[in-house]
Amino acid sequence: MCKSLREFVRDENDEVIISYGQVVREERFFCAVLFHLLISDLGFLDSFLKKCGVLEVDLSEVRVFIEYAMARDLWNSMEGHENVNHNRVLFLKEYVPSLKEYIPKDFNSDSIREFNQRLVAGPSLSNRFIQSPGCWSMEKVESLILGGECEVEGACMLKWAFNIKPDIVIEYSNNHAVCIEAKVESDEDMYKFENRYKITAKQTEVQKFLMKKILGYETKHVFLRNSNKESRRGSNEKELCLSWTEVFPAKTNGILNVDENPMVKMAKKRLLKISGGK
Repeated sequence: MCKSLREFVRDENDEVIISYGQVVREERFFCAVLFHLLISDLGFLDSFLKKCGVLEVDLSEVRVFIEYAMARDLWNSMEGHENVNHNRVLFLKEYVPSLKEYIPKDFNSDSIREFNQRLVAGPSLSNRFIQSPGCWSMEKVESLILGGECEVEGACMLKWAFNIKPDIVIEYSNNHAVCIEAKVESDEDMYKFENRYKITAKQTEVQKFLMKKILGYETKHVFLRNSNKESRRGSNEKELCLSWTEVFPAKTNGILNVDENPMVKMAKKRLLKISGGK
């Protein structure tokens, strides 16, 4: 019988690996552990919000979400409302004014499909609904734009904002939120569209556009990273930087004792290992 891959890897005690937790590097795992603590322990939630600069809040009104795809799901929910296509194009032309030249006079199956065909990448064209900017081909969109680089950049940001999903978002009032971008070993992603113009944006810039422009939240942005990770981020960044060791304390004063939760202990141990600790 062939050896399993686990048998080729040894832990610090020269024992065969028995759990994914001994080698995990996946950021979504650590985000899931953080999410669990945030929704299960009000003491932890309150402490974390204070670290983010949120000092006064009604914890019973706080909502916590992982893989935050609100723009996508708001767009989808419009399908149950009257004048869905009219409202969608009204929204789109706020960001890409040149599109007003192509808005159908009557929203029938042919005109809807034709409008989508001008913008959408690939063969999946709807003849019922105006499709999300997350589906756009930027080459197609750029060919329609008359407003120059500024409008192309707006169209890019709109597309990217509909596709980005912040790791964790905490809505702490109806119009205020904390948006968390979490990294363990990787660097912050960059978005690029290089055709007639060279349009680039950092991941956190797209998140700021999403939260402020698209969704209308006043947002505190938090960049969560390993304490020993060399960051390529400039000193003029406006979002708060926290380390994982700051986020996972030894104990909390709420319902859950962090040290008694085996998955939290596993995550803390692994993060320490990744950061070069013992």
